[in-house]
This record gives sequence, C-alpha cells and structure tokens, in this order.
Amino acid sequence: MSEDATGGRAVVRYAPKRDWCVLLLMWGVALVAAWAAFGMRKEALTPLARVGAYLGAAFVVTLSLGDLYKLSYVLSDDALRVGFGPVGIRVPLDTIESVTPGFGPWIIRNRSMSLRSLHIARRGKLLRVAIAPLRREAFLRDLAARGPHLELRAGELTRRD
Repeated sequence: MSEDATGGRAVVRYAPKRDWCVLLLMWGVALVAAWAAFGMRKEALTPLARVGAYLGAAFVVTLSLGDLYKLSYVLSDDALRVGFGPVGIRVPLDTIESVTPGFGPWIIRNRSMSLRSLHIARRGKLLRVAIAPLRREAFLRDLAARGPHLELRAGELTRRD
C-alpha cells in the first residue's frame, strides 16, 4: 500500500495478491501465444499474415504478463481503479452495492490474480468486478471509510439500510 496526493485528494494504492497457480496459468498463456506465433512455418504464411501473428502474440503476452506484474488497485475519494497502465476498470464508489469474499464464476470481470478474491457488485451493472488486494482487511476498512453508504460486517461490505 502506498499513498500520495494528487490534486488535493488522498490516493491509496494496494498491491494484488498473486497465487502460484494463477501465475503458472498466465505464464502458460503467454508462452503458448509466443510459440504459436513464432513456431509457425514461415513459408506457409504471407508476410502480412506473419506480421499479424507476431502482433497478436505480442498483444496476448502484454495483457497476460501486464496483469501479473503491473496490476494495482488505486482507491481515491470517489472511485476505485483496477488495472495497469491504460487498461483498467473504474468503479465509482457511490455505485458499489456490496463487496463479498469468495470464489466466483469466470463470467465476472476478473482482475484478480488469486482464487480467493473480493467480488464487487455495482448498481446498474450485471457483471461483478473481482479483485484480490494483498492486504484485504485494510482495503475493506479503507473502502468502508470512503464510502459512507457501506458498512463493514463480518469481513464483507454491505449497503447500510
């Protein structure tokens, strides 16, 4: 967790938790993409198709490994940003309905490098966002402090009634 001030607002950055099985899976995806692009017979492809294969492999490798090593969760006074570089999801704090721990289906927007993640339900959105901050309890306390409509109960955040 690191703190800095940007434009007069306190910003807190949380590092992600990384499980070894997810690391292995992401490295496997990156290696298969590289092998697929560079392992093809060069005479079977036109030069344009080769360039497309190389660019596609570079894109897949960047997305796979970028999440592993540059992913962060940035919490400001009005939003939670999940992602790395220009790739990410912005979740306004006032749209958060609940944050619950657990395992989730793969259909959710998953920016979690752990099998045990926090699932963020948002108002007006069908899909949930999955995150896994390294310091889960500190993240939940900080999010509850920044979202006055959220209450911390038994390791999860729920809307105040």
